[in-house]
Amino acid sequence: MQKVIALVVTYEPDWFSLTESLLCLSHQVDDILVLDNGSSSVNIKKLLPELRVANIQIIQLDDNYGIGYAQNLGIEWSKDKGATHLLLMDQDSRPADNMVRELLETLINLPNAAAVGPVYVSEHQNEASVFTRVEGVRRIKVSCDADHPLVQTDALIASGCLIPMSVIDAVGNMRSDLFIDYVDTEWGLRAQTMGYASYAVWSAKMSHQLGSRAIEFMGRNMIVHSPLRRYYQYRNAILLYKMKHIPFNWKLIDASRLFLRAGVYALLNQPRALNVKMMLKGLWHGMLGKTGKMP
Repeated sequence: MQKVIALVVTYEPDWFSLTESLLCLSHQVDDILVLDNGSSSVNIKKLLPELRVANIQIIQLDDNYGIGYAQNLGIEWSKDKGATHLLLMDQDSRPADNMVRELLETLINLPNAAAVGPVYVSEHQNEASVFTRVEGVRRIKVSCDADHPLVQTDALIASGCLIPMSVIDAVGNMRSDLFIDYVDTEWGLRAQTMGYASYAVWSAKMSHQLGSRAIEFMGRNMIVHSPLRRYYQYRNAILLYKMKHIPFNWKLIDASRLFLRAGVYALLNQPRALNVKMMLKGLWHGMLGKTGKMP
């Protein structure tokens, strides 16, 4: 018997978007655990009972401890509840009505799978997700579509990711010291070095909000994040480059893309001075080995 528990991590969520997501999930999984990272603008513990959904529970933290910490708390809670599979979800993702079923049916036929995830449409880019994997010194983009309904990727975004609990036991929990950004990437690459693989599933769909908006550059829409997120992205990238289990060729390719994008963000992403400052601060703290929440 399979028991799927969804872990939904929240921080100052939009209540309407969150309730839509929870109601969509409630009939697809056995239980939902909402892990609130110290929200002050929305009293989730008070509002959740108004949904009148029996299989939703909440752990409300007294501060923002980061996504990895909250996910790890949910993992241990789910183990005690006898979960066989975990579904990781963000507060701003909405699954299709059959997403979990499609993921689960695909997963049981993939004995080496670390995780499977849906094809998602970014609300800011208004285009389907493209997945990537590194082969040699090339970063290959792979589309998951009707002609390629199952594709392998180096890592999946956490939201919509379905993971067998047996893989969690083998690979380990999330890196809570990263706080946010690269948490899902590090876990996927760690699983890959242990012989597992991550897959995107065409028949599973989800809408997802990446970043706060998009900017156009050379005919492409690039996702824009806040200056604070820029700090975590650049700091955590350096932290990953220092980890021995991360493949060297992946580090080279990711570093080249990261520094090329820094120029675009510095020129086009307002406020420019603050973005540059936070990227430089992140790089410096990464080299110093600072982890956790930004001081």
